[in-house]
Amino acid sequence: MDGTDQAKVAATYVMGQFLLQAVNSSGNRNLEDYARRSLDSRYVNNALAMAKGHIYVSADKLDQDPYLLNCANGTWTSATRIPGLPSARIAPRTS
Repeated sequence: MDGTDQAKVAATYVMGQFLLQAVNSSGNRNLEDYARRSLDSRYVNNALAMAKGHIYVSADKLDQDPYLLNCANGTWTSATRIPGLPSARIAPRTS
């Protein structure tokens, strides 16, 4: 979906957190089973496929601030580093 599977990693992490919450707070076996099944790659892939049409940023919304540079260790301005700034919508990332 994103070329680096970052979306899949994030979705799997979220499903894992869901499982932890189900185990720690509910005592509801059906909920725990559902959360456990949600970690299956088929369910994760289906969730990503369903979200695909809702996760869209048009090209004209990217790279609107010429003074921001997205790097592996954060987003840099001319003077400072801002740890992870998703709202900036910067397309490329340097390595």
